[in-house]
Amino acid sequence: MFNRKHFLKIIISILAILLLFYLVDFSQVGVIITKFNILFIPLIIVSILANVFFYVLTYWLLLEKKVPFLENLNNYLVVWSFGLFLPGKVGELGIIPILKKKYNIPYKFAVPAVIAPKIAMVAFLFSFLLVFGFVDDFFIFASIILLITLIIFFVFVFLFKKYLLNLITKNSILLDVYAHWKELKAIINIKNLILISFLTLCRFLSIVFFMYFIFIALGFTPEFFPLLIAISVSQIVAFLPITLNGLGVREATFVGVMVSFGASSIISASVVTVSLVISYLLAVSIICLWNFCK
Repeated sequence: MFNRKHFLKIIISILAILLLFYLVDFSQVGVIITKFNILFIPLIIVSILANVFFYVLTYWLLLEKKVPFLENLNNYLVVWSFGLFLPGKVGELGIIPILKKKYNIPYKFAVPAVIAPKIAMVAFLFSFLLVFGFVDDFFIFASIILLITLIIFFVFVFLFKKYLLNLITKNSILLDVYAHWKELKAIINIKNLILISFLTLCRFLSIVFFMYFIFIALGFTPEFFPLLIAISVSQIVAFLPITLNGLGVREATFVGVMVSFGASSIISASVVTVSLVISYLLAVSIICLWNFCK
């Protein structure tokens, strides 16, 4: 469950965070954080929970409401909280075996329902960058990010195709999906595509409001378009499996993109620092509450 690969991801995440703070005057970051308006904490937390809510709602509807929504929302909140600290099956994808064991949802239906919203989010972010990037010089940078990501993906698949096929044949979850791939086409229809698209937009907006409220709480009003671009690029980079759930590279990318638009690196670093602190404190609170209520 926890191997050298996971340990390496944690190390890379820590190094990325330390590098970010090394390049930015962390003492000034601390000064800005002390000005944080705690009255915005409820709005920030609601934004985080809204993202989780819309994600669960998406795969719940794709599963045709075969599981109790509120109970499953509680399950995913716990899984999401652990996912901030632990990679692999213990992380966010840990909801898949729960759907199988607790609700008897076959892997061939649980896996695509849970994965589809994540794929939709990546597709949405790429589309946003490619469409709206034309109105700004940042389109070139966005295109480079897209190209590099695609190259890495195809090179990885080409170099490790035998390993991937071997992984599928040895993994019970992947094998079940692979054996019933034709049945998975049922999830790809106009109704579900419209549903996923709308809820993905809601999830994206919840992330935007999350970061926007943190800026406001620190006493700054960000330019909206650069904020949208920075969030899009950083969220895409976070999907690359090189760190602990994108930790470190996501924050560094966000700061880098905001700076490329002329924003202050210190203010941007302050925002990602607060976002990390609030997210992890919320996760710890959920885990403690879950452990207390068991």
